[in-house]
Amino acid sequence: MRRKKWRAKTYESYTMITDPSSRQYRYIRDYMDVDPTTGLLLDEDGFIGVALGSYFGAIGTRYYFTLDSSVVIPVVKVDEKADVHTVGGCYQYQDHSVIEFVIDTTVAAKYFGHISNEYILDGNFNNFELFNGDIVKIELVTDQERDDLIIYEKEEQYFDYLDVYSEMSTY
Repeated sequence: MRRKKWRAKTYESYTMITDPSSRQYRYIRDYMDVDPTTGLLLDEDGFIGVALGSYFGAIGTRYYFTLDSSVVIPVVKVDEKADVHTVGGCYQYQDHSVIEFVIDTTVAAKYFGHISNEYILDGNFNNFELFNGDIVKIELVTDQERDDLIIYEKEEQYFDYLDVYSEMSTY
């Protein structure tokens, strides 16, 4: 039996998370900053905000995703993929994406760019050299620190009290 390829890494705009009473909204507002260069959502330790299925636990759970290129991506679950869209709460059934980056699409489009359509990186962060490759290992983060992580330097940027979540959402 062939192993599934866990290569696709999709994205969603953080502005689609609009319900102030949701755990996702509160977590993003309280713990994440938009990197002004890349548009990635980062916490104070450089973990990248992503949506993961219910299999991966609660909002705020951290993981190390290792790619077949030996790159280790530190991620924190800031949104949850709906179970009706996933297989076993793990990966999206249509494109097999496990990771869905939660980003500021305006900033990310300037940094990562479009390829041949209106989607950043053709809708797949796997098209970016650093994130390219199959996921070969997933580790729940413990208190132990690692030296082989992708760490993004970031400038401090805080959300103000204006409603930056202006689009409708079911979250």
